Amino acid sequence: GRGASNGRHAVAFVDAALEGVAAIRPMLERMEGIATRAAEGVSGLDSEFQALKTEVTRIATEKEHNDRALLDGSLTLDVQVGVRGTASERLSFTVPSTTAAALGLGAAGVANMGAADDALTALDSATAVLGAHRDNIESMRSRVAGALALADEFQVVARGNLTAYRDAVLRDLNEI
Repeated sequence: GRGASNGRHAVAFVDAALEGVAAIRPMLERMEGIATRAAEGVSGLDSEFQALKTEVTRIATEKEHNDRALLDGSLTLDVQVGVRGTASERLSFTVPSTTAAALGLGAAGVANMGAADDALTALDSATAVLGAHRDNIESMRSRVAGALALADEFQVVARGNLTAYRDAVLRDLNEI
């Protein structure tokens, strides 16, 4: 039915968002490695750090599904997953932004040892925020998948009831 179709579309959106989050995670790890080296006194690493920060934001702003941005904070999904069209069969959620600024890395850099120390603190926070976003998105997926399972079960029961009703009507007609 329509609710199941909506749910499958929502799962596709959520899966694509999870792919984007998964692509950002290694960049944060690489940035942490750069910041650690810079905090130890290695110089000349800020341009690579800034390029990775730009790439995090690029992924967040350009990751799309069906021409809709997924990770820039603008995506709100409102999905009818049931067959009756009631409010309790609607799921609504917003996918949070994962841009460098949203992750708390907007001003981060590793131009000197002090900045690198600050960047390490910001990266710890950014990693935790990204993990929380991933968990939130996975929770969204679980909610939609659960609602789909219930809708599918309802349709199976409804089909079974309809078949039983049809068989009863045919028996009644045969008795006339």
